[in-house]
Amino acid sequence: MQRLFLQIVICLSAVGVLEPALAQSSSAWEIGVYGGPIAGKGGSHTSEDEVEITTSIGDGSGGGLNIGYSFAPALTLVMDAGLSTNDHLVDMLVLYYDEGNSIEETTELFFLNCNVLVSLWQDSLAPFITAGAGWIAFVDVASPALNFGCGLTWRISEKVSLRLQARQYRTELDGSIARVYTEYQFGEIYIWEEQIPFKDDLRFQELRAELVMRFP
Repeated sequence: MQRLFLQIVICLSAVGVLEPALAQSSSAWEIGVYGGPIAGKGGSHTSEDEVEITTSIGDGSGGGLNIGYSFAPALTLVMDAGLSTNDHLVDMLVLYYDEGNSIEETTELFFLNCNVLVSLWQDSLAPFITAGAGWIAFVDVASPALNFGCGLTWRISEKVSLRLQARQYRTELDGSIARVYTEYQFGEIYIWEEQIPFKDDLRFQELRAELVMRFP
């Protein structure tokens, strides 16, 4: 996480080089839709007492909506919210007891991010760098995430643009999985559960295409 934060700081330090473009006044709102593949990497293996927990993340695709505000031709603040189909699998094995495996699978991930986009120059084709922070949620568990990336903006007209960008996400998930206990006493069955915690270091690589409309 510290390494990713350092990379974000280095990317945003380029803003100083772009001071002339940032000083120009060209404010405008924008809205857009985006989508593309999201590759998942990471997972963990935790062994504690008589329990082993293994997690994994799969590849998927995602999409969503964004809204932004351009403070200057080279500087835009964008907030996006989206959904992806990456499978997150948590497999718990109880050792020494014949309880079998307990598996929890999440097939939907939610992304909420706020990013700064800095254009490197102004033209009909303009490369940019971006960095930001937000949240990645797994239905009932959310964790903070950092991201950075780069891309290319194609200004189709004064109001319509197409953005292509690649982002790298990093998050550390604090989750839990339920262990169910069953006990027989005096002809009665007693069932209760215990939440077993785990940590998951997850990374995502996203390639997205965005269709953006500006409103001066």
